Amino acid sequence: MSSDSDALHIDFGSPEAKKNPWPLLDRLRREDPIHYVEKMDLWLVTRYEDVRDLFIDERVTGDRRRWSHYVRPKEGGIFRWIDDFGLMALDRKDHARQRKLLGSGFTPRGVERMNRQIREVVDRFAQPLHGRTGVVDIMREFTTPIPNAVISAVTGVAATGVDDLEFSRLAQETIQGFFGFV
Repeated sequence: MSSDSDALHIDFGSPEAKKNPWPLLDRLRREDPIHYVEKMDLWLVTRYEDVRDLFIDERVTGDRRRWSHYVRPKEGGIFRWIDDFGLMALDRKDHARQRKLLGSGFTPRGVERMNRQIREVVDRFAQPLHGRTGVVDIMREFTTPIPNAVISAVTGVAATGVDDLEFSRLAQETIQGFFGFV
């Protein structure tokens, strides 16, 4: 177990790591499977066995409010709400119940259904672009609206009364309201 300031220096921001992180992760798995990344203030756990052990160890919590360096977010913000009511704020029993509910959507059948829904959304946005000539604003017409349309399709929260592009614009404005840095 070491940190970035120790002998094993890992540069996650290097062009090589960004292009192909697997050699770096393989090295960490061999030499330092539980590595503290100082710049990001997090522990990177690279082996399955260690991750599994962390999940069953009752001393370990994802509840940030119990961390030694926790700073409570300002009243009224989304981060405060997440800290107070989010999945990680639940006790172990309620957390397990919620995970089971969420996990039920990730069965092979559920994943196949989502895969079909995602493909339908991508096809729907790609169709108007076929055969187009000239300049196409790929971000506005294709890339940006797809995530919101996918979330809408998968969750069943439909964009009633507006088209997908308008729904995407409204969703982006809402997200920016919560996260000003987006």
